[in-house]
Amino acid sequence: MSFASMANFPKRIANSGRRLGHLSGAWGRCAAPAAVFCAVWTSLAAVCPSVGQAAPVIEAHSYYLLPGQSVAVTVTISGAPTDSAEGVNLYMQIGSGGPPNGGPDVGPVFAGVPDVVGPGTIFHGNNLGAMTDSLGPRIVYAGTVTASGTVPANGILGRVTVNTTAADVGSWALKLTGVLNTVFPPDGLDTDLADPIGNPAVVLDGWLHVWNLHQIVWSKGANGVWSDDYGWSNTVPLPAHAPNVTTDAVINTPHVVTLSGAGRTNSLTIIDGRLNMAAASQLQVTGTLSVEETGELVMAPGATLSAALLAANDGGRVEASIPLSGVDIAVAGGTLQALVGIEGGGNLVVGGAIDSLLETPRIRRSSLTIGTDGRVQITSTEGAASTSVIDLLQIAQGDGSFDWALFAPRGVAAGDSEGDPAAMAATVPEPAAWLAVVCAAVALSLARGRAAMRRSAGK
Repeated sequence: MSFASMANFPKRIANSGRRLGHLSGAWGRCAAPAAVFCAVWTSLAAVCPSVGQAAPVIEAHSYYLLPGQSVAVTVTISGAPTDSAEGVNLYMQIGSGGPPNGGPDVGPVFAGVPDVVGPGTIFHGNNLGAMTDSLGPRIVYAGTVTASGTVPANGILGRVTVNTTAADVGSWALKLTGVLNTVFPPDGLDTDLADPIGNPAVVLDGWLHVWNLHQIVWSKGANGVWSDDYGWSNTVPLPAHAPNVTTDAVINTPHVVTLSGAGRTNSLTIIDGRLNMAAASQLQVTGTLSVEETGELVMAPGATLSAALLAANDGGRVEASIPLSGVDIAVAGGTLQALVGIEGGGNLVVGGAIDSLLETPRIRRSSLTIGTDGRVQITSTEGAASTSVIDLLQIAQGDGSFDWALFAPRGVAAGDSEGDPAAMAATVPEPAAWLAVVCAAVALSLARGRAAMRRSAGK
């Protein structure tokens, strides 16, 4: 829809039988071609808010991006259960807005216009369609009203994609207020609602931080939380910040860092100290999460981990109370205690360094490779839930081992299972590749068969 045709939108709404008396004031701005950006309707800013009632909050949030990256920017609204929305004018601007607003032609750009009626938005399923427009690549608009009644003022108000290039390194305002302030001086256009809730929304601008990849190190000198901007030290001159997609994060002090909500980083290395992932926490690592030396990673039930590779190396210890589904795993000199099993796709390799140990009640993956000095111990025989299914099992280099702790309590080594020879470790003395469905019952049968052969040979 062109800017000129925006004036036709209220007629379409009026023809639907809606009463728009309280919205008519916005169209005074649309009296000329100079009014390139006009409001679809006014908010209820002129209506006195109820005493003691907090206004809903519309927020652009802050985002971290690498050069050459695209990211979906989400505008949210947070209101009380009694707050509702009848429509929205969503104005968005990056930085100064570029030449249409008298600014330079630099900075990230929008890839299209905001979506305010799509799946997941508060107006999805109750709207008269969206009106959208743009003025250059850094100023965009979208508006809608409900087809009937109102919708709860809580959730996603709109979303739009932002693109960056190598020339965009820096921090850029993501504005929902003061848009096109040189065209509509002095204050420009502000995002607003058209809601019968008695008070206007509070509108908060955000930021787009476009930074090159850099390292940050936990330097607080005490226990703390992952999201503490000032708990981390930068290796480059940037404002204090917690890990994000532009960082290679390092924990190398004997302290505990706790992640309670959502966290993201390009890579994470834990050399000393511990990262605790609390229940319901979410950690997204673009590359490798490596736990080394005296470092520890503890994942509570209900936590979520996404990583290209989870590595326990050179003494590092990982304790996971989640199934580690879909994560490539390498254990080389460290210990991984996967307390509820390992499932889903992804590579699983144990070995390559002394004291490589994986302990878990079950493995259900397409492949498992046990290399030099690698040991895998299945710690449970508690019914069908303890059954392991492996399409391809490779025990290589002559000294890897796969143990079934058939009579051992959870976590007790097979060789220590009260002297039962059937529970001893079975080591393949030469490289082999097995296509197998591995389960505890088969292991028991094989172990008893070997024991019987040894007794027969000794007679």
